[in-house]
Amino acid sequence: MTNFNEFLHMGGYGFYVWTCYALTLLIFLGLIVAVRIEHRKIVRQLLRLRKREQLHGDKSPHDHKTV
Repeated sequence: MTNFNEFLHMGGYGFYVWTCYALTLLIFLGLIVAVRIEHRKIVRQLLRLRKREQLHGDKSPHDHKTV
């Protein structure tokens, strides 16, 4: 058990090391959550656009097809 405690203590630097690991983990989790929220938002926007185009037959004003 003392080896594990020494590992956690890390020669007196354990607090700083584990704090950095914790902050890194929180940042990565925050990025994952932000990406998932943005992905869902974009998917909902695309579904609304598709539904609107199917209902109204509207074409996007950005469609510039030339013949």
